[in-house]
Amino acid sequence: MPSLFELPTPRAARALLGATLVHGRVAGTIVETEAYAAEDDPACHACNRRTARTEVFWGEGGLAYVYLCYGLHWCLNVVAHPKGRGGVVLLRAAMPVSGLDEMRRRRGRDDPPERVASGPARLTQAFGVSGVLNGADLRRGEFRIEPPVRRPGRIAAGPRIGITKAVGLLYRYWIEGHPAVSK
Repeated sequence: MPSLFELPTPRAARALLGATLVHGRVAGTIVETEAYAAEDDPACHACNRRTARTEVFWGEGGLAYVYLCYGLHWCLNVVAHPKGRGGVVLLRAAMPVSGLDEMRRRRGRDDPPERVASGPARLTQAFGVSGVLNGADLRRGEFRIEPPVRRPGRIAAGPRIGITKAVGLLYRYWIEGHPAVSK
């Protein structure tokens, strides 16, 4: 059976819901993701091409792809694809399970728990993620993803947010009704 990070990218995006993102003393349950498949997905940074920046897309499943979005904030993606393919899953939102005070300190805001890591920029701020973590192995260590212990509930799918290409692909997934899903 393939690991969580060896599934086809859209399936991995669904399977990561309910997993736990851990970075040191902070942790949160992943409640929203988006899939970006390197083949035939024009919204993907690596669509049908390899560059130094996107080489990690074809790397071993479970690596981090961290990039600066519009020069403003970091986005955290997880490399997830079958062998010989390429793709990543953007982590869009998480619900804190430990380290809430540290997350609030990092964000400089006293957000309620369901808002502190709701959205890609808030998530990376709350978890202390920056470009230095690009290529990090998320399968073990202080910065990692732990597989879900149980099914997270009903999963919804819809179009990805903030893209202009391939808008018809329903590659955004979230735990339906969860308060930490981004708005």
